[in-house]
Amino acid sequence: MILVRFSRMAVAACNEMEWLVRVSSKEERIGQVPGTEAPGLTVPQHQRNAHTARGRNLAYMVQAGKRLGVESELRILSFGCSSGEECLDFADVFPRARIVGVDLNAKALQKAQALDHPRVHVMNSTEDNIAASGPYDIIFAMNVLCLHPLPPGTETLASAYPFALFESAIQLLDAQLKPGGVLGIYNSHYFLDDAEVFAHYAPIADDHLNNGWLPKYRPDGELATRIVFQFDGQLRSRDEWLALIATDYARRKDEAWHEWIDPDVYSGRFTDVTLWEKS
Repeated sequence: MILVRFSRMAVAACNEMEWLVRVSSKEERIGQVPGTEAPGLTVPQHQRNAHTARGRNLAYMVQAGKRLGVESELRILSFGCSSGEECLDFADVFPRARIVGVDLNAKALQKAQALDHPRVHVMNSTEDNIAASGPYDIIFAMNVLCLHPLPPGTETLASAYPFALFESAIQLLDAQLKPGGVLGIYNSHYFLDDAEVFAHYAPIADDHLNNGWLPKYRPDGELATRIVFQFDGQLRSRDEWLALIATDYARRKDEAWHEWIDPDVYSGRFTDVTLWEKS
């Protein structure tokens, strides 16, 4: 397997709008964080930006808790944990859970380790590290299985972020998720519906939460959906919308939704599902 490692930077404190426009200006080596080394294949890089924030995915955690019980002794994986804020949110929502966070960004992981939470363990993102603490009851891959922004001049997603890279990550996560477990995928470029393991998953329906503000693509890399943005009853551009919801992580379904580019050619997938239950 060829490992693709993109440029990225750790962004400590910025809102959703800043996350949209800020990207790394120089190559950053992906290094090992002392004390987290383990043999095994490094998981390929997906999203290039390491920004995160407390509360960002809290609504989805609460939804998963309703399914599995917030007081249960669960094992939870934050796939692409960045600097650890998602891990801390998990620890708050699930007071008896053990949380594992994995990422490739050395600077972000060092910051996550400094959190020093007794129920949070942060490691480099290798297949062996992920498997060593699994299997898991909950796995979140939120704002991870995508490449945003796309490189200038990208004509189809297949050239910059092929479906095979998404599929390999889904297979890895599926292998470490227990039957009855919850898989969370937000702002992915591709549909879980098109993955080989999809037959083992059922959507956890929600009338309130959306599935992100990035468009979806077909496995061949061609655009499948466009996003319609609305705020206070008015249609907005993506930049306007991101600025307006910069501090609101409610992820309301009536504020951003998908429309099919050509429903006669490609449609029928779940456009607004973030959480899935494995059979």
